[in-house]
Amino acid sequence: MELDNTCPECGKSLTIGVLHRVAKLADRENARQPEGAADYRYIIPLPEVIGEIESVGPDTKTVQRTISRPDINFWQ
Repeated sequence: MELDNTCPECGKSLTIGVLHRVAKLADRENARQPEGAADYRYIIPLPEVIGEIESVGPDTKTVQRTISRPDINFWQ
């Protein structure tokens, strides 16, 4: 950027890449939601949460048994 996108070794024009774009965006303030944009939420799938609690994978029998328990309604 200091050399106006010119290679310091050979003087040829540089191809601008991801790192250049990151540096250009780095001077922005904290991320903000554009005015009028819809709200969003990141939702972690239930099997992943239960698997983490039980220290097993989300596709295990332990997780399936927990989700299938008739005495607990996870879907309220």
